[in-house]
Amino acid sequence: MSKTKKIITIVALTLVVLLVTATIVLAVVPKQYYDAVYRSTSATADYIGVYSGGKGNTYDKNSDQYAKVVELYKKSTKENLLLSIFEGSSKFKTSIESYTSNVYLNNSENTYVAFKFNEMQTLKYNDAAYKNTSGNEVQFDVILVSVTNDGNYMQSVNVYIGKETSNTIVTPSYRIVTLAKQHELISYIDSLELIPLV
Repeated sequence: MSKTKKIITIVALTLVVLLVTATIVLAVVPKQYYDAVYRSTSATADYIGVYSGGKGNTYDKNSDQYAKVVELYKKSTKENLLLSIFEGSSKFKTSIESYTSNVYLNNSENTYVAFKFNEMQTLKYNDAAYKNTSGNEVQFDVILVSVTNDGNYMQSVNVYIGKETSNTIVTPSYRIVTLAKQHELISYIDSLELIPLV
């Protein structure tokens, strides 16, 4: 074998090894999308509400249901880097915008998880207190996450920041649009015993 062929063979093998290594690394390295709940406040929700198809239930932070919903919510915001590149979601930019339409939990065909706080919280965005156009900090007592059956793909998700005006109405002031893969979360919600809301 000539010297040129040996060099070409070594270079080709090196490139193959680098390509395989890069693929393995990208498949293992996680990509964390914007966690709208746990980056919006440093406090832990006192309880959560789960709502689907006009039914709902609440769980305090010491319950198994609370722990499982939180675990699956956090898991929904993570993806491996390789899949995020193939899905086209790696370049997604989370946005925050003013939003003023009420969300009615008792007549909605949608599914939501509400992270509820006993005391008013100050909205944080990009690790700093978020201020509205008047320069005031935004206060809230509920973070309402829309949950969709999106299969195995990262999908756009609305997260509403606002105040609970009754046990069936949330009045958001802001909406954060981020990505999540929620198929496990919605499957768990479907297994919960929810009661009709009045």
